[in-house]
Amino acid sequence: MIVYKPPANERAAQPASFTFDKVFGPAFLTEAVYEEGVKNVALSALMGINATIFAYGQTSSGKTYTMRGITEKAVNDIYKHIMNNGFFG
Repeated sequence: MIVYKPPANERAAQPASFTFDKVFGPAFLTEAVYEEGVKNVALSALMGINATIFAYGQTSSGKTYTMRGITEKAVNDIYKHIMNNGFFG
């Protein structure tokens, strides 16, 4: 959990907290990030559940590269599911 405590001169009077479901370090491969943190969320779209996969990190830390791989894997899994089970299988 990250807690942001705004300075007194900012609008927000209360600290804001943000909780992450998963955090992956630099040693994690895209495949592991997808399998452990994304696959179930991506496939939940087939049940009508809206979801967002959010990549947060320092500039040049590999977010775009990782998200490109995750998107490719998600699309492949969704199409595979549709081919094997029908859309609402």
